[in-house]
Amino acid sequence: MKIVLTLFMLVVPQYLFAGVQNPCSHGSLVDQLGCVDSLYERSEADLNKTYDVLIHQRKSDSEFVGGLRDSENSWIFYRGSDCELISYSTLRRMHLVLAQAICTAHFNQQRLEILRGLMSKQTPVSTDACRSMTGEDRTNCLQDLLQSAETHLNQTYQQILAKLESSQSFGNDANFTYENMASRLRISQRSWLYYRTSQCNFDSISRFSVQDTSVSQLSCTAKMDSERIKFLQETFAPILK
Repeated sequence: MKIVLTLFMLVVPQYLFAGVQNPCSHGSLVDQLGCVDSLYERSEADLNKTYDVLIHQRKSDSEFVGGLRDSENSWIFYRGSDCELISYSTLRRMHLVLAQAICTAHFNQQRLEILRGLMSKQTPVSTDACRSMTGEDRTNCLQDLLQSAETHLNQTYQQILAKLESSQSFGNDANFTYENMASRLRISQRSWLYYRTSQCNFDSISRFSVQDTSVSQLSCTAKMDSERIKFLQETFAPILK
């Protein structure tokens, strides 16, 4: 029975979280485990190499390098907290360590795209709802956009947290899962808020001129809020129904 249970817990599902397809869900169990290990190692190597190259390219710009290091450090903490949260959400479908490895590789790929964009030295095109405006009109529009996003994010977070806490059933396995999910969600949210601050500060340093700093921070924060709302809604879709 112990062997059967172990094999069951090592099955890698086709989707890990939030609609993200798992590329290691096919083949034998041995093939799947090898795929997960390779995926993780390759993503770590690619990310570290790109980060080192970017630091070397911009070494003469101390403000850029300092901002990048702050952003990277806060992102690493955020990645770890979110992947623990995600791994707990898949606890009954796969092994915790495997879930964390796949999640880490996914986050690494997202971060890699950000760093590669910085290496290209291209200012990204704004995609927010206020992009056609200029001057004070754009600032006011972004402030309204951010306020709306902040309200929606807080409501979503509190709703999920309340459902997780109300689902606890003391004295059995369900309580362990939900209690840890609620705890992980709190830690994850705090680490994400720290990352959002450092990333948007860095974004204003690395991509925009000095006079656009406040505008870029408003736009970045509103964008990250919207992305966080989507992540929370998709990750916790089963309990939001």
